[in-house]
Amino acid sequence: MAARAPSTWLPIQGVRLAGLTGPGPHYRRTHRTTRDYRLSRRGEDSPPTPGAEFQMANMRREVAGRLADELGEPSTKTRTLGLGVVIALLVAGTGWVIAAPASAAAGQYSVTDLGTLPGGRTSIAYDINGAGEVVGASDFGSGSVSHGVLWHDGTITDLGQRGGPSNSSVAWGINDDGQIVGYGRVPWTPYEKAILWENGTMVDLSMARAYSLNEQVQVAGGTNPSPSSDAVLWEAGTTTYLGTYGGQAYDINNRRQLVGRYTPCCPYTSYGFLWENGTVTKLSQMSVASGINDAGQVVGGNVLWDNGTVTYLGTLGGASTSAYAINNGGQVVGTSTNASGSWHAFLWEDGAMQDLDTLPGGSRSEAWGINEFGQVVGSSTDSTGNSHAVLWSRVDGTHDVAVVSASADPRVVLAGDPVTITATVRNQGDWPETFDVTAFANSILIGTQTVTNLTPGDSVNISFPWDTSTFDPGTYSINVAAVPVPGETDLADNELSAGVVLILPNLLVLLRTIQVRRF
Repeated sequence: MAARAPSTWLPIQGVRLAGLTGPGPHYRRTHRTTRDYRLSRRGEDSPPTPGAEFQMANMRREVAGRLADELGEPSTKTRTLGLGVVIALLVAGTGWVIAAPASAAAGQYSVTDLGTLPGGRTSIAYDINGAGEVVGASDFGSGSVSHGVLWHDGTITDLGQRGGPSNSSVAWGINDDGQIVGYGRVPWTPYEKAILWENGTMVDLSMARAYSLNEQVQVAGGTNPSPSSDAVLWEAGTTTYLGTYGGQAYDINNRRQLVGRYTPCCPYTSYGFLWENGTVTKLSQMSVASGINDAGQVVGGNVLWDNGTVTYLGTLGGASTSAYAINNGGQVVGTSTNASGSWHAFLWEDGAMQDLDTLPGGSRSEAWGINEFGQVVGSSTDSTGNSHAVLWSRVDGTHDVAVVSASADPRVVLAGDPVTITATVRNQGDWPETFDVTAFANSILIGTQTVTNLTPGDSVNISFPWDTSTFDPGTYSINVAAVPVPGETDLADNELSAGVVLILPNLLVLLRTIQVRRF
C-alpha cells in the first residue's frame, strides 16, 4: 500500500536550550558526510504510548515487567567478542563489503542533560545518528501531551503531531540523511499511525508503529500492539507483513534484516526473531530481539547472538540486564541492575560492562541508542526525580600514576630491627584512580598498600613497615612500584628505587644462639 500524500501539520518549532550552544533552529537535512550504518535501540514489545507527562512512569513499569521475563538468563560469559576486530562481511551474491568504523575504546563518559520542550518536565532519547542528531519525545506546557523531538547542536525542535488538542507523537529512529520515523495518535480516534518525518513534513506509513529505519528508508514496525499483531516492513510505499504472530519489528539493518519479538504457537511464548528474505528464525535464547547491526549480530535481554553463538553480557552487579542496541563495532548498550538493585545505563564491549551512571542526584538511567562513535543516548532521572533525555559522550584523557619519591630508614640495621619504607605516589593522569602500591626487598614482597580514588594532580604518602627479623644478614635493594592502571601507557615512572638497606648480624642474638648450642 502506498503512503498517503503529506498533509499539513502543526508548524515545526526550534527552541534554544539555555546553556547550550550551536546554530539556530533547523530540521531539514541536506547532506551527510558520515555513514552511521545502524544506531538503534528497542527492546519493548509495546513501547510507551505518548501521553500525560509522556507516561514515563508507566513506561518504566512496562520495561521492568518485560525484563522480568529475562531474569532467568545466566550471566556467565560463554564467548567474548573482540571489539578491536574490524567487522568485515561479504553479503552473498552482492560483493558488498561493510567495514565498521573504528569504535571508541572503553573509557570515561560524561553525561549531558538534553532538556525538554518549554514547560516540560520529562523527556526521553531513543536514537542518535552519525551527525550527533538525537530523536525522542518530550512533554511540554501542562505535560498533558508529548511530541516527537529532534535535538541537535544545542537546539530542541518540536516535530509536531497530527492535530487535535490531546494528540501526541514520538520519534524512535533517525538515519544519516536526517529522516525520522515514529508514530502518533490519529486525530479524534484511539488509534496510532506510523510517521515518516522528511524535509519538514509528516508522511503517514501503512503501519501503526515505526521504530527504526535504515539508509535505504526501509522501516521496521508493526500493527497496533495486540495478541494478534504482526511485525511489518515498509519500503517504497509497499508494506510486507512478516508473519510473526503477536509481533513487532524493532530494528532493521542495511542488509534488510529485521529483528523483534513475537509469540509463536504453541504455547504462546514470547521469543526474539530474525527475519530475512521471508524466513523467520526464532531466537529462543531471548524473549525479545531489540537491536541488530550490519554484521547480523543481535542483542536482546542479557544476550548477544551472533550466527547461532550466544554471549551472555552479565550485569552491573545485580540480577538483571536488558540490551537495546548494538553498533557495528560490537558495542552494546542497555540497562542493568547494580548491586543495590538500581537500574543503570551500561555500555558493554570486549566482554566488560561499564556503568554509565546517571545525572547528578539521579537514581535510574537507561541507554537506548548508540552510534558508530560510541555516543550513547537514553534517559536518566535527575535530583528532582524527573526523567530527562541524556547524551553520554566519551571524554578523552590519559591514565598515568607514578612513584615520585621513595626512601628507607634506617639504611643500616641489625637483624630484627624495624625499617620504614616511605614513598610518594602521584596521579599524573586525567581521571581519578584506584591502584595498588608495592614495596620489595630484592625480589621479596614487603607489603602492598591500596590508594583509593586519587584525584588527578594529587599525591599521597605511603609507609611500609619492614620487620627484618626473618631476613638473613646482607644487602637489600628496595624498590617501590605503582601497579599500572587500566589504559596506562607511560610505565617508565611506575617504579622507583628507595636505596639499599644493609642488615648486619645481631651480635646479641648470635651470642645467645652460641650459648644455647654450647649447653
